[in-house]
Amino acid sequence: MENNDIFDDITDQLDRMGIKTEKPIVHAIFIKDHSGSMAQLTPDGGQRRKDLAKSNFNEQLVKIKREAKEVFTTVTLVEFDDRVYVGGKPFVDVTKAPGMETVGYDVSDLNELTNWWTGGSTSLRDAIGASIGVGSTLLSDNDQDDQSVLVMILTDGEENSSTEWSDEQIRSKIKSLEDSGRWTFTFMGGQLQASNMVANMGFSVGNTRSMSQTTASYSSSTKMSASGLDKYYNMRKRGETATKEFFTEDDKWQQKERESI
Repeated sequence: MENNDIFDDITDQLDRMGIKTEKPIVHAIFIKDHSGSMAQLTPDGGQRRKDLAKSNFNEQLVKIKREAKEVFTTVTLVEFDDRVYVGGKPFVDVTKAPGMETVGYDVSDLNELTNWWTGGSTSLRDAIGASIGVGSTLLSDNDQDDQSVLVMILTDGEENSSTEWSDEQIRSKIKSLEDSGRWTFTFMGGQLQASNMVANMGFSVGNTRSMSQTTASYSSSTKMSASGLDKYYNMRKRGETATKEFFTEDDKWQQKERESI
């Protein structure tokens, strides 16, 4: 008997005993704002918002790579200005996922970002819609039960140019996906944007946080995201597949955020 046959036989026995032999799976989808306003300088420190957002993403990528030792993680980048791009390619049909070569990269194969392009307006709803298509495809293409989707959004602007998805459509879709117990949507943006995400698009309050457009606020938000990822991955290791408390009121970084505004 070959080594592979021996391994398969042992795996089958463990499965019959109810012992899991596969890692949990997380499909992490980052929605990245590339609208023109991201090139603006912050009032304190004079850094460009896009550079701060890039640092935020890179820090989260490092953290996810560490967690992926125990929780297998794929990463998909959904970028938007007045158009939506998935995996660097224009996303023409937002009702279907693009070719699988542009989504679901093994996080261990990804490098940190070195550039964050900017230009155009803000098609946030269409970006969320594209992410829903991507996540649904990734879930359906994998037959493992213990898998989930984490959608993380960071933006500095208000929706102003989506053409395919309305607030009502996004709200309805988010509710049905959250009810499935496998999806977590998180949002970081300005106070007005955060309020609108809760009221108009149905985001959970515990998964939504506001920030001011300052260097200190971006730094605090990066720490809050890291803390949220810690909680999320600990939850996934316990077999839980979704949360509505990614950010919590007792988070020490939330207190720092209030003090910086």
